[in-house]
Amino acid sequence: MSARRIRGVAAKLGGAAIVVAVIGWIAVSYSTPTEAAPSGGEALSYARDLGKAFTGVAKSVVPSVVTISSDKVIHTAGRMPEGHGEFDEFFGRFFGMPGMPGMDGGEVRQRALGSGVIVSDDGYIVTNNHVVSDAEEISVTLSSGDEFEAELVGTDPKTDVAVIKIDGKGLPHANLGDSDDVEVGEWVLAIGSPFSQELGATVTAGIVSATGRGLGLANYEDFIQTDAAINPGNSGGALVNLDGEVIGINTAIATRSGGSQGVGFAIPINMVRDIENDLIDDGKVTRGWIGIAIQPITKEFQEAFDLPNRSGVLVSKVEPGSPAEEAGLKQRDVIRYLNGEEIESFRAFRNEVARTEPGTRIRLGVDRGGKDKKITVVLGTFPEDGETPAASDRRSGEKLGIEVTNITPELQRRFNLDRSEGVVVTSVRRGSVAARNGIAPGDVILETNRTEVYGVSEYRKAIGKVDPGDVVLLLVERGDNTRFVALRVPKK
Repeated sequence: MSARRIRGVAAKLGGAAIVVAVIGWIAVSYSTPTEAAPSGGEALSYARDLGKAFTGVAKSVVPSVVTISSDKVIHTAGRMPEGHGEFDEFFGRFFGMPGMPGMDGGEVRQRALGSGVIVSDDGYIVTNNHVVSDAEEISVTLSSGDEFEAELVGTDPKTDVAVIKIDGKGLPHANLGDSDDVEVGEWVLAIGSPFSQELGATVTAGIVSATGRGLGLANYEDFIQTDAAINPGNSGGALVNLDGEVIGINTAIATRSGGSQGVGFAIPINMVRDIENDLIDDGKVTRGWIGIAIQPITKEFQEAFDLPNRSGVLVSKVEPGSPAEEAGLKQRDVIRYLNGEEIESFRAFRNEVARTEPGTRIRLGVDRGGKDKKITVVLGTFPEDGETPAASDRRSGEKLGIEVTNITPELQRRFNLDRSEGVVVTSVRRGSVAARNGIAPGDVILETNRTEVYGVSEYRKAIGKVDPGDVVLLLVERGDNTRFVALRVPKK
């Protein structure tokens, strides 16, 4: 880029921190070797211009970022912290996690602190599910200091997105960008309330470090990674580009210290926008559904199936009566194309199908035993979307004292699992009927009341039919051992 171009961009953006002067000088001196390097004064001018850009963005976006406090009752007995296992020291949420090892059983009232972004002038706010889930009271503080009581509109644990609402008119709201246009290396600002309510509207700067990240923290992930400093309390805050547009909602950090170490993650705003619209319109999220269990293509699978590359997904199960079965998909098919586009990853395929409207016809390019086939599938509605996932999870967990989730590649590694079907137990409440009968985190439930369980949807349906006092028969796999476990549902 020429010095004239840099000056033009800087003038248009309006800003920079002094440390950027060195970067600006390097960019000019190495990209235009035939031109004279700028003087110290010119480099300082570029830095000041870029600094003004940061200032302008902060002034326009900070009023739309709020501090959220939520009061909830935590059942601590037997509760495992998020990221337990190989992620124990690596992943940290943005507020204190309940149920840490060593805590006594019982109930603890906890106040959680997070952030949110106003997305409409009448008071709709997007934040993270883990900031407001199960909250009895939610309060919102604007950057102006004004406080509001908020109501929960809806949550989506599968993406860790939630929407709350405050009463107001003409409220400052953020402009939402297009996260599909985000590029690695571009400048971003992170805005939120780190550590305490008194530190609300804190702004940090960095770059986009990577896109398309998956961490195993939610079912549907496509995180933007950034080195902008993010700390506890920033959860639900805004990740903003230099045009003043929100491109992501901050949700997690990788850390060994508990604070920022330059590895933060945000949910892309395009994903958030889809979830937000569904929650506001219907109070729940509706997702497209094929009805297959899939696995990523490993190096070994590539060799075993004689595939040209590792793009696509392997079909390991076709559910009876599903759209996939009706369309003719079969076990061992390798889906390599979706609507004419090569499938880059397991995660990308799942996300794209989920975000597509039920009833839509999608075109799949399939490798079946070395022969190419084209299959058209009419998407159904994801079965468990008839009910709010959070409510169903709570009822299922309360009955038996366990929490389960679908098996992902990350959970396969965490619990050393050989299978991708069934549901894996992620936590067991101390003293519950499940704990008394030896159920433990990492166990895989294969059947519930003699019905095969391919995923959380089948598990929920089966548990939902059980009344207090009934016996639930589970087929449980742990390592190389499989056993039946009969649990009587408590009457209280």
